[in-house]
Amino acid sequence: MARTYEQEREHKWRRRGIMGITYQEYESMRLAQREQCLMCGTHVNGNGALDHNHETGKIRGILCNECNLALGILERYIRDGSAALYLQISELEEDPS
Repeated sequence: MARTYEQEREHKWRRRGIMGITYQEYESMRLAQREQCLMCGTHVNGNGALDHNHETGKIRGILCNECNLALGILERYIRDGSAALYLQISELEEDPS
């Protein structure tokens, strides 16, 4: 039996290793962010990076690939609280709507 478009998209999503969130949840999150990167505000298409805390697994939001790379470098190599400060600021500035 052939998969529907939605089933195929979900299958590809799971093959990418994104667990704990469905493609529909990702799309809802992206639209709630007004299709913008949480860090720099540039347009994020369907290939935006799902940012998450590697220790807790908590999803923080969707970033453009450049910001995701930069934040990963900060988290990996700089242990002075810079990445934690960004996360605290972004939580304070979250739009409740």
